[in-house]
Amino acid sequence: MKLLLFHLCLLAIGAVSAFPGPRIRKRSTTNDLDGASFNVDFIEQKLDHFNDTRKVKWLQRYMVNDTWYKNASNSPIFLMISGETSMDSKWMTEGSWLNYAQRFGALCFLLEHRFYGQSRPTGDLSLENLKYLTSEQALGDVAEFIRKINENYKLTMNNLWIVFGGSYAGSLAAWSRLKYPDLVYAAVASSAPLLAKADFREYNEIIRQALANSSLECAENVHQAALKVEELLMTAEGVSSLSEKFNACIAIDHTNDLDKANFILQLSYSIQDVVQNNGISMSVDASICEVMTNSSYGDLVDRFAIVASDESDNEEAVCEEMSYKETVNSMKNISYDSGNDERQWMYQLCNEFGYFTSSDSNETLFGSLITLQHQISQCKDIFGDEFDEKRLNDGVAATNAKYGGLNIPVTRVAFLQGSLDPWHAVGIWHSSNPLLPAIFINGTSHCADMEVNLLEEPQQLIAARNETQDQIGRWLSIL
Repeated sequence: MKLLLFHLCLLAIGAVSAFPGPRIRKRSTTNDLDGASFNVDFIEQKLDHFNDTRKVKWLQRYMVNDTWYKNASNSPIFLMISGETSMDSKWMTEGSWLNYAQRFGALCFLLEHRFYGQSRPTGDLSLENLKYLTSEQALGDVAEFIRKINENYKLTMNNLWIVFGGSYAGSLAAWSRLKYPDLVYAAVASSAPLLAKADFREYNEIIRQALANSSLECAENVHQAALKVEELLMTAEGVSSLSEKFNACIAIDHTNDLDKANFILQLSYSIQDVVQNNGISMSVDASICEVMTNSSYGDLVDRFAIVASDESDNEEAVCEEMSYKETVNSMKNISYDSGNDERQWMYQLCNEFGYFTSSDSNETLFGSLITLQHQISQCKDIFGDEFDEKRLNDGVAATNAKYGGLNIPVTRVAFLQGSLDPWHAVGIWHSSNPLLPAIFINGTSHCADMEVNLLEEPQQLIAARNETQDQIGRWLSIL
C-alpha cells in the first residue's frame, strides 16, 4: 500500500500515494471537446531564480492548445499549473477551464512542475538537489514562462493572463497572482490549501463527518475497526492475523512503535482517499459504508481489510508494503525513474507545508498511534536528522509568512472549495470581499469543479462553474 500524497487534484492523475495531500484521482468524464488539439514542447528555465551565480539551465515541459485562440490583441491567455506529479495531457482536451477558454477565445498552456514528470532540473533527487524544489522556485518558473511566452508570441499587455490550478497547484495559482501581479492578471484556485500546518488534525475530523453524513453507523464502525487493529498490533498473534488479513509483504514487529503506527497510517489512507476524491456525491462513496455496515463481510477488521484492498493503488503487487522500513526506503530512492513521485512531495511536506494528518487519541477516527512525532520521524529517516520538529515548524511559519495563509493580501483570485473536501479546512471557502470571491460547493469534494459532465452532476456544481465563468467574464469585461 503506497503512500497517499497530496492527492492529485492536481490534474486528476489516477494514482494514490502515501500521504494525504492536495491531490486527486482521475475520474471518468465525457468532456473531450470537439476539435481540441495540443502540442508538447520544452522551455529553458533557471535552476535558481533568486541566486543565478551558477548559471545552470534546464528544460521544463509544457503543452499548448490554440484551438480557440483568436490571435487578437486582447485575446486572453490561460495557464494551468500542474502540481506534484507528471502533467496529464487529458487536461489539454477536457476540463472546465477549456470550456471557459472556448467561451473567451483563450490560448491555453499547461506547465509541468519542476522535479516532476519530465521536468527534471537536476540529475537526481539527492538532498543537495532537492533544495531547488520549493514553491518559490516553482512560482519563479511560472513568471519566467509567462515572460518568454509573451516574447515568443509577441503578446501585449492587453493579452491578460489568468492562471488556473487545483489543490497544491491551486495554491500556486493564487500565490502567482500575489507574487507576480504584473504578469498574472487573475487566478482561479480550486481546492487550494493556503494555510500551511504541521499537525493537520482537522483533516481526519472532516473525514469522520463525511462518513457520518452517509451513515453514523459507518463512521463509528470505521473508528471501532481502527481501535481493534490498534489492539491487535500489540501482540505477536495479533500482528500475524493482521498481516494475513491485509496481505502485508513483511510481518511487522509488534514491539516496534514505528511499525505499528505505520501500519494503521497506511490503512487510514484507504478511507481518506475515497472521501477526498469522492467527486460529486452528496455523501461519501458507498463503497466504504456498504462494506463497513454489512456483517456478512465478517467482523469489523475483516471489513476494513476489504475496503483497504479495494482502494489499493498497487494492483500488480502480490502483497502490500506495510512496514515502516519499506515505507521509508521507498522514499530514499534518489532516482527520477523510481516509478513514483513520493520522495519529492514528502520533501515539500517536511520542508514547507506539513499537512500531516494525525490521529493521536482513542477518540480520534483512526485511534492513537498516528502522532505528529511519528510523521516527523519519517522526515528525519528519509532526509536526515536536521528535518526535525523545529525545522518543520520553521518551514510552516515561513510559508505562511511569505504568502499570508488565509489572509492572503491579493485581489482577482476566485477560490472554489467543496464541503466534503477535507482540505477546505485550510483554504478560503467564505469571503465578503468582491475582489476575492469564494464559491463553496455543497456535497462535493476535492477539485470537482475542475471537471465537467461527471455522472449525475448536482445543480450546485453546475452553478459554481457558471459563476466562475461569469467571474472570468467580469475580469475580462466580456459577459
